[in-house]
Amino acid sequence: SLYCYGYHLCEKAQSDTERASHRHWIERAADLGEPAACQYLGVNSVYGRQGMAKDLDAACYWLRKGASLGCEECIYWLGRTRLDLGGDAALEGMVSLHHAAMLGVARAQTTLGGQMVWRSKTAQAQADGMLWLHAAAAQGHAYGCYLLAEALREGRGCEADPTGAAHWYQVGADKGDADCQAYLGL
Repeated sequence: SLYCYGYHLCEKAQSDTERASHRHWIERAADLGEPAACQYLGVNSVYGRQGMAKDLDAACYWLRKGASLGCEECIYWLGRTRLDLGGDAALEGMVSLHHAAMLGVARAQTTLGGQMVWRSKTAQAQADGMLWLHAAAAQGHAYGCYLLAEALREGRGCEADPTGAAHWYQVGADKGDADCQAYLGL
């Protein structure tokens, strides 16, 4: 496919200038509706990687296109990117994160759950956030385990549960989460 060819050329490129000269293959694939190409262009535009300039408008364009094609990762990244922009964009970000979380994307469940537990003002929204953190942790998402453990330890969105917190710190540590490992003194 065009995307695979462009990706291969960009990965082998020795300079950002060379990457830019090969990126047209990926852009063509994205224009033709290849979700992975949309994700590549969107995520690299968010961070200014692979020789691409940091351009949040371009990132959102490509991520929206990928999301419209059903790419779960594009839905997640669109949500994450819009959330970071704040204001009205953050509302779109939360909607996209909710959509990706419903599709089972553990990173989206973790991000959405964390936002709801730590930033929501109502007990119901915080309790709903705990459900998302549990879903992410149950899938083995290491950072989801950490956020769940922290919420259980602090009693955010639930009654404080030191035993439950210890369990999820251990699960997160076993999955390689540095924060869980630090908390446990590993």
